[in-house]
Amino acid sequence: MKRRLFMVLMAGLALALALVPGSAVAKVGGKFAVALMLPGSLNDGSWNAVAYKAGKQLEATLGIKVAIQEQIKDSDAERVMRGYAAQGYDLIIGHTFNWLDQLYKVSKQYSKTAFLESTGYKTRKNFGWADDPMYEGYYLCGIIAGMLTKTNIVGGVGGFEIPTTTASIEAFRLGAQSVNPKVKLLATYAGSWTDAQKGREAAIAQIEAGADFVMGAGNGLTIGVIRGVAEKGARTFGYVGNMSNIAPKVVLTSVIWDLYSLFKEVTLQVMHGTFKGQRFSLGMARGGVLLAPYGPGVPDNVKRKVDEVRRKIISGEFKVPFVSKPTVGGKKK
Repeated sequence: MKRRLFMVLMAGLALALALVPGSAVAKVGGKFAVALMLPGSLNDGSWNAVAYKAGKQLEATLGIKVAIQEQIKDSDAERVMRGYAAQGYDLIIGHTFNWLDQLYKVSKQYSKTAFLESTGYKTRKNFGWADDPMYEGYYLCGIIAGMLTKTNIVGGVGGFEIPTTTASIEAFRLGAQSVNPKVKLLATYAGSWTDAQKGREAAIAQIEAGADFVMGAGNGLTIGVIRGVAEKGARTFGYVGNMSNIAPKVVLTSVIWDLYSLFKEVTLQVMHGTFKGQRFSLGMARGGVLLAPYGPGVPDNVKRKVDEVRRKIISGEFKVPFVSKPTVGGKKK
């Protein structure tokens, strides 16, 4: 009887501790546990699909538990992350800038849990953010556009005017101008990461204004950009994942963000007790940013120029400028 009472009391204590912010809790199922929260569909071929793949790789290679939840609405994100924290997850990854404030708020209340947010800027002892260094890849895409454009006008369509998105669009401009000083940029911030129709409309508007290359920065948004470009006979590039399958003739390559390397580095730090809230950045030099195989529309001389600059970025001989404020198109639409 006493033993049964003792077990009931201990179970109650464990439950109480799990509900107290900042308290130490047992590992989920006896394993180190990571929660990966995604704002969109894991089948988008871009932002969410690449993160999902990275999460599954983490689970397989490190032998840990990785819970992945997709299509989480912004209005529901705080409730979901609190649930994971209360269950005792060791690391919670919120894979969107939109959840920066919610994650930061919850991280203050669960000090023994590590939090990682994608493309933010805030840090604290148990809260870090993953830099989006894709601007390095877009500089190379700009070189392709600058060497092949016939109108000397290129376009960029971004989801929101945040530093990392602006840096990608501006790097695209700088890359094009490095080989063709006559190039001018058109830029649009659509006010959505996922609205394909807005991406399509923005791309068509830029093409009708003279652009013959348009890049997108936003998962669903870029799908729309590719569709608009294909309709109008212009050319473009994929975002985060290899998106050439959408329109192989117009997607000349894709900028790929290898999230597995980044997630693994952060996870190992948490596992070993060395995690510190900071900016985590794995750029081209560390294999975090790649270009997908070239499509048939990229001539050999263009490939050689891109590869030459890529080697300089990797070696540190050349650093792609990070331009966080728009030079054109700064007002959200």
